[in-house]
Amino acid sequence: MTHKKVTRPQVQQFHSAVIDSKAKEGFFVTINDFTGKAYSYMLDKPIHLINGNQLLNMIEKFTKHTFEKYKGIKS
Repeated sequence: MTHKKVTRPQVQQFHSAVIDSKAKEGFFVTINDFTGKAYSYMLDKPIHLINGNQLLNMIEKFTKHTFEKYKGIKS
């Protein structure tokens, strides 16, 4: 299975959509990764790139936090 990285032109297209929708910022999420040029492009823009590893870490942290918060509650 080939994992294609998200490229700069794809991030540029997303950035245009963010601007067109008058959003303050945008989050581009992929289960793969981004190319170096995609990361470089977003440095001075209100774009957040979240790759597969970051997404997994976010899910793990949320799951752990939720478990800790509710483990003492009985239904």
